Amino acid sequence: KPLTNRCFYRIEGWWTYELCHMKKIRQYHQEDKKVTNEYNLGVFHAEETESIAESRRKDESATPPGGAPPYHAHVFTEGTPCDLTDLKRQTEVRLTCAPNGVNVIVGIEEPSTCRYVFTFQTPELCKRSEFRAPTKETSHIRCKAVADGVDVGGETPGTVRGKSFSVPSKKTEL
Repeated sequence: KPLTNRCFYRIEGWWTYELCHMKKIRQYHQEDKKVTNEYNLGVFHAEETESIAESRRKDESATPPGGAPPYHAHVFTEGTPCDLTDLKRQTEVRLTCAPNGVNVIVGIEEPSTCRYVFTFQTPELCKRSEFRAPTKETSHIRCKAVADGVDVGGETPGTVRGKSFSVPSKKTEL
C-alpha cells in the first residue's frame, strides 16, 4: 500500500490541488504561506467507488474515450456546496499506469460545474496487465539495394510512392 497516507499536489494557475489517497481532495489558494481560499472537492466514498468498478466490470467492452489509457476510478463526494448549483462538489480520480514510475497528478478537468476529474498516474497499476497501455504493433522493414536495370516486377527501381531515392552502389561504412 505505497499510496496509503500520502498526499499529492498540483499547482494550476492560482490554485493548488491536494489529493490525499483514499481520504480527501481540496483546492486552495495561499498567500504568504496562509490559505486564503479553500474548497473541499470531496471525501473518499468507498461504496460509490465499488459501484463504478462493478458497472465497468459488467460492461467489459467499456474503454476509456478517445484512446485514453485504461484506468481505475475512485469517487470523492460530499465536497463544499457549489455556489452556482447548490450541489456538493464531487470528484472522480482516474488512476492510470505511470510508465515513468512516478506518482503524479497529470491532469485536472472540470467537465461540468463543480464536477471534477483528476488523472493520477501511479506505477502500482503497471503491475496489473489490464492497466498497462496497449503496446503498438510494429513491423520491421528490410530493404535491399537493387542495381539499375534489374527487373523488380514491373516497378521502376528507386521509386517509392512517387518519390525517388538513391541507394549507393558500393557498401559504405558510417
